[in-house]
Amino acid sequence: NDNNNNIIQIYKYSQWGAHAYTALEIFQDNKFFGVGNKNFRFACSEYQKIIEEKYNIKPIGCSTHPHQLYYELISEHGFIGTAIILLAFFYLILNRLSKPMNKINYISLTFILVTFIPLLPAGSFFTTYNATLFAINFGFFLHNSYRKST
Repeated sequence: NDNNNNIIQIYKYSQWGAHAYTALEIFQDNKFFGVGNKNFRFACSEYQKIIEEKYNIKPIGCSTHPHQLYYELISEHGFIGTAIILLAFFYLILNRLSKPMNKINYISLTFILVTFIPLLPAGSFFTTYNATLFAINFGFFLHNSYRKST
């Protein structure tokens, strides 16, 4: 479909496409442990020439973060860090789902699941604002407001 191909081309040659390619290149060089939390901003400058030559992309791929959760995780934490973070979250989520839940738990779960939707653009996961919103919702989700009858 020409329309889908056009959307892909628009994304590829945009600022966000440049961020994505930069994150993937950083990951290629740091597969296991990444460059460290919130270090995309420093590592990206080393990859600008590679992105321009390899992918023929002119927009700057440097930013404070790659604007997508999974690109951020793999470039900054590598495969091992990303696996640990995702497995911990999904273990806690699956464990909590086996217990009774109320409306607040479901609303918080919705926020959490939307956060993990692939390909959605996002702010940095580890910034104060985003981390705070996520932590509050995660806390509400994990909280069991049902009391045992005595």
